[in-house]
Amino acid sequence: RFFRLHEYGHHALKHLQREQFEANPYNRVHVRQRYEKEADCWAAARMRPQERQLVANFFAGLQGPTRPSWFHPTGYERAHVILNCGN
Repeated sequence: RFFRLHEYGHHALKHLQREQFEANPYNRVHVRQRYEKEADCWAAARMRPQERQLVANFFAGLQGPTRPSWFHPTGYERAHVILNCGN
């Protein structure tokens, strides 16, 4: 459920359209990581607190201090955003 909402968030937040104007070779990683956090927050805001906790535990446990790619935040960063979004 979270990942589906996360992808809907990218669409709702117009990340693909915004990237055409904001991204350049010098800040692409920073912009993409920010987009991932924004989509995480968008998804988390649409979930119950218990669901958010499960998703945060997933990222903290699976990735922890690592990231799947340079375009994604670390698991700890994502867990923090998910738990604190809207607070």
